[in-house]
Amino acid sequence: MRRFLISASAVILIALFSSPLYAVAETASAGIPAGNIWLSKNTVTEKESVRIFLPVYNAGATKISGDAVFSVDAMQVGTAHFELDAGNSTIVSSTWTTTKGAHSITAELQGTVDAKTGTEVSVSANTQTLAVDIAERPPAPALVQALGTVANVAQNTVSVALPVVASIANTVFKETEQLRESAIVALENSLNGNNSSSDATPSQGLVLGAETFRAPTTDAGLMATAVTAPASEGIMRILQTILLFLVSYQWVFYPLLLLILLGLLFLIGKGMSRKKAGIRG
Repeated sequence: MRRFLISASAVILIALFSSPLYAVAETASAGIPAGNIWLSKNTVTEKESVRIFLPVYNAGATKISGDAVFSVDAMQVGTAHFELDAGNSTIVSSTWTTTKGAHSITAELQGTVDAKTGTEVSVSANTQTLAVDIAERPPAPALVQALGTVANVAQNTVSVALPVVASIANTVFKETEQLRESAIVALENSLNGNNSSSDATPSQGLVLGAETFRAPTTDAGLMATAVTAPASEGIMRILQTILLFLVSYQWVFYPLLLLILLGLLFLIGKGMSRKKAGIRG
């Protein structure tokens, strides 16, 4: 009888203690495996982009969903949504740009619910923490620092010199335009003057209605006057007309001016090279 009472008491005690454990096992069917939170790199320095990883499991019989919230020093840095079928697990992550010093990284499950009914699901170990110490970034090599300094100096020089260069170029362009317009006016006046003089009343020495000059006293003078006078005037008019065309259009004038300047520079450089060669010889 005593043995029976002892056995019955043991069964009752086991039942009493096992019931809460079973209830907890039933309610806390999802969560984070204890001590499982890590970074994507073992050695991390400041200003690096790393990922924080966290595993999540679902040991229940229904599909669950929720969010993993990642924080660094109690400041949220990202979230990751998850959906897990019954008996499955997954790894969620978020990105963090590191800063120098000691930090406390925390991952917490929030809003974990049954995907079908929307009822809240109890989770075990829903928060995990990781302590890290981020080292200072090593200084850049001397060559990289020198290149950075040169780049900054060049940028500052360009920013200062560019307005000056633009102002000089604008002044040169205005002066060149004035010369070009003056040349156009001079050539047009010259051509118009030649036309008016040729259409006017013949001067002394010409016979009215004839196109011949007064004959010189010698045969040689006669030949020179008959050949050179009209021919030279016609050639001059042709040259003036060509020059007027060249200076009247910017798209013709400026490329031609550039070619002339390049030709002059080439001739100057060639002459200096010959001079140096003569000195060496």
